[in-house]
Amino acid sequence: ASLEFDMKKYDKAAAHYWMYGMYYPANEQAPFALDTAARIHVLRKEWKRALEIWRTLRKRQGRDGIAIDAGVSEAVLRLQLGKVTEARSVLRELLSRTSGAQSAALLYWIMRTAESDSARAVWCDSLVSAYPRSFYAAVAREGEDSLLSRERAAGDGRRLEAIADSARRRIASYDTMRA
Repeated sequence: ASLEFDMKKYDKAAAHYWMYGMYYPANEQAPFALDTAARIHVLRKEWKRALEIWRTLRKRQGRDGIAIDAGVSEAVLRLQLGKVTEARSVLRELLSRTSGAQSAALLYWIMRTAESDSARAVWCDSLVSAYPRSFYAAVAREGEDSLLSRERAAGDGRRLEAIADSARRRIASYDTMRA
C-alpha cells in the first residue's frame, strides 16, 4: 500500500490500507492503516468515505495515539462540514479515553463546538488551566489570527520550530508498512 501511495495510485493505496486495517484488527498497525486510508480519502475530497473509516476506527475503542488523533480528525472534518452536534459528540466520547497532550487538542475542539458562549468560556478555562503552555491554550488565549500572524512569527520562531520538531518526531515514530 505504501508503494502504491508513493507511485500516486491513491485509490489502490487507500483500498489496501483499508483492507489491512479491517482484516487484521488485532495487529498494532491496523489503526495506522485505517487512519492512512481515511486521510487518503480526505486528500481526494471523499469526505463520506473518510468519515466512515474514522468512525469504524473510533468504534473499536482504541486508546492509542493514532486512534485518538483519527477521532479528532473525524470531529474536525464533521465540524468543517457543518455537522457541529456530531463533532461535539465525537469529541466528548474521545475525552474519556485520552490523557496528556491529546487532551489539550480535545478540549480546544470541544470549546470550538460548544453550544453557547458560556459553555465555550468554561471549556476555554478548562483548557488554559489544565494545559497552560500547550499550543492549543495559546490559540485559545490569543486567537488563531494573532498567534500565526507574520509579526508574531518572527518573535515566536523558536516555539514554532519546537512544534515542527515535535510533529516530525511523531511522524517518524509511525513506521510505514513497506513490506
